[in-house]
Amino acid sequence: AASPPAAAPAPQRSGLDEAAVQQLCDMGFPRPEVERCLAAAFGNADRAVEYLTGGIPQGLRATQAQTVGGGGAPQPPAGGADGSPFPAL
Repeated sequence: AASPPAAAPAPQRSGLDEAAVQQLCDMGFPRPEVERCLAAAFGNADRAVEYLTGGIPQGLRATQAQTVGGGGAPQPPAGGADGSPFPAL
């Protein structure tokens, strides 16, 4: 007898890593806030926890606000991907 096909992974409606979203939600954070902080942290779950507990830095809020409704994934601020004002060499 043929076994049923494996279920496809759930679609990522936010474009974020669903495992990271679920992990942070399992820690007790509300999903909309998790998605917002993960987006501001460019998918870095450790940094998203910092944002969830201490707030998103003001400069990133402006960057995030520019990407809302823009249809694309948030882009790192100008300079280095780690938030430094200097690009990586």
